[in-house]
Amino acid sequence: MDVSLWWPVISVDAANIPFSSLLLHLPMPLLYPILLLLLPIPIITQFPPLTVVMANGRIWPSQRKMERQCSMIHIGISPYILSTGGFVLTWHGFFAFVAVAVAVLLVARWAQREGIVSDVIYSTAIWAIVAGMFGARVTHVIDRWDFYSESPGEIVAIWRGGIALYGGILGGFLGGAIYARFQGYPIGRLADVTAPALLIAQTIGRIGDIINGEHLSKVTDLPWGFVYTHPDSLSAREHLLAASHPVIAYEMIWNMIVLGVIWWLWGRIKPDGMIFALYLGAYSFGRFLITFLREDKIWFAGLQEAHLIAIVIIAVTVPLLAYRGRLVSKGEESGPPVGI
Repeated sequence: MDVSLWWPVISVDAANIPFSSLLLHLPMPLLYPILLLLLPIPIITQFPPLTVVMANGRIWPSQRKMERQCSMIHIGISPYILSTGGFVLTWHGFFAFVAVAVAVLLVARWAQREGIVSDVIYSTAIWAIVAGMFGARVTHVIDRWDFYSESPGEIVAIWRGGIALYGGILGGFLGGAIYARFQGYPIGRLADVTAPALLIAQTIGRIGDIINGEHLSKVTDLPWGFVYTHPDSLSAREHLLAASHPVIAYEMIWNMIVLGVIWWLWGRIKPDGMIFALYLGAYSFGRFLITFLREDKIWFAGLQEAHLIAIVIIAVTVPLLAYRGRLVSKGEESGPPVGI
């Protein structure tokens, strides 16, 4: 399967499927994020796989394996947009910044329909962002304590990379909720209007992860496997041109599914805060399953840190939704947020 940036057609074998016709059949809530998913496509290019002649005269990889590799998606761009002196800008950092900005703007826009003024959103967002960055870093440091315990000076070196999405979500929620509580803002309504924006922001931020190839995953022979070829990519160094599962892409797709569900249920679940609980629980369910394909540190029983966090979140949100959540009639619903 050949994929390029400015394709009007996706070619699969001999069949040509107009891409525009596919988009026209998608529900509007999913269309905007899917268009955002297409942003990193210019970095996806095809490279011939490495061929090695073995001592016994056999060629590795085999011709059949080479053909499979050629059909996979090869990513060969540097993880660094800019590196000069002590300043380093990565694709991960760039898209994380874009994601946060988009989330704040979307929440401010949608909150107006709920009678919440923009100043409330912006002031709460400041505390949520700071707490989110702190939580993301702390969660990462805990997961990699074997390294940071020997290099404590690196704990504060967040510019070198190393954040955990779960920590950002939970830290941001706690920081925003505490501030909103002191200010007398409606925490449940704020959380609900934030949920769909977070899913879109998470998807945007993950674009940088795909480009960087910084999350290791299990190798695969599937035709949609990712092959990282740039020497600065962690996946390229660890997998040596072997294709791996695009786990981040799987997560992005799951985000869009959850977004569609939340969009459809918007205003149909009461009381306030249940949409956010649904978002946390649904995202965690998908993240729990997808994480089995990742190659992060194992804590125990074959489970990684993200597994354990997901279990705790599901254990809290499922009973909360079951015992407090209720569906309301269409006459009571306020309708989903409209527009981007």
